[in-house]
Amino acid sequence: MDHITDIYFVRHAESFGNLTRRAYGWYDGMVTPRGYEQIECLRKRFANVDVDVVYSSDIIRACETAKAIYENKGIPFHTDAAFREVSLGAWEDMPWGEIPELFPEAYFNWCERPLDFEVPGGETYNEVYKRAKSALRRIVAQNDGRTIAVVSHGATLRMLMHGLLNGDSLEGVEKSHWGDNTCVSLLKYENGTYTEVFRNDNSHLSNMPGFEENMRWVKEGVGRNAAFRLAELPEDKTKIRRYYSLAWKEIFGEELENYRDVDKKARRILNKSKYSIAFAYCPSGEIGVIILDEEMSAYPNAGHISVVYLNPEFRRMRYGIQIIGHAMSRYKSLGKKHISVRVAEDNVAAQNFYKKYGFYEAYREVEDNTKQIVMLLDI
Repeated sequence: MDHITDIYFVRHAESFGNLTRRAYGWYDGMVTPRGYEQIECLRKRFANVDVDVVYSSDIIRACETAKAIYENKGIPFHTDAAFREVSLGAWEDMPWGEIPELFPEAYFNWCERPLDFEVPGGETYNEVYKRAKSALRRIVAQNDGRTIAVVSHGATLRMLMHGLLNGDSLEGVEKSHWGDNTCVSLLKYENGTYTEVFRNDNSHLSNMPGFEENMRWVKEGVGRNAAFRLAELPEDKTKIRRYYSLAWKEIFGEELENYRDVDKKARRILNKSKYSIAFAYCPSGEIGVIILDEEMSAYPNAGHISVVYLNPEFRRMRYGIQIIGHAMSRYKSLGKKHISVRVAEDNVAAQNFYKKYGFYEAYREVEDNTKQIVMLLDI
């Protein structure tokens, strides 16, 4: 006769995919600074919970989260690709703001009819449920009567728990709530039956600074997903000049008078890569621009951001980090380990913006009589 087996299901901490609003399925993105704060809260939650063994998706964001449970307990830890997120195929690392226009039917199904969801090169909900359930069946059989923790991903856990509690049927899964980052669920297994104790509990995060504001953004921020358009010459010459001028005035407090160097630089970097200059948009209008300079690395094995400019009406709305996400995507695809940016020493607001998202000071330099800080983000 089977003993009762307790199974804690935990969603991974916030990753840069969550923050930059890009589609991360199997894409292996890093955990954000806020994500590591969530992991510490999760660690405190599990400090006095007796867990015998931890299993995790082999994706970095899940493995980092799993440390909160096993690291201080000295218990076994195993990775299993069967607990990965749904593979998003052609959507992987694509901005969520572009997906509805490029894949309208698949996006509608993702939101409203998940059992019909299908994207080129990706997985269906049924395929993910089968692989995750098969792995769970195996580890439950190996750990009869013990307490297990499984660290996985939002869509996978949504499907898995719904199916387990509804006789292997995924019908109605669209009504199942998505769990927040590091949310915890507890199911009990006995004699082939799973019983829910609680699901998607995030109470361990309630004392985090900015928790309520962040939860509000998570719920409402889906409508604030940025899309990008790559710049072209000569069509965008005037617009590129305008953004350089705005950024120059904001940094140096004076008008940019000589556009010859701007035009030359734009030609050079766009000849190097079509991804070098991108304009960001949302339904309300044009958010701003990001300009990358792949030949002007300020640090070994780093990709450089030359300009980030947000139009004032779109600031403090979490669009800035979505624009940085364009640089992360581009430079990671090139095998870079860092992103670099130069910030004026007296521009405290810009420094605080970058620090908030994990940038740190590498060194200081003087250029054209301006003291600057070179800041890095590990990617």
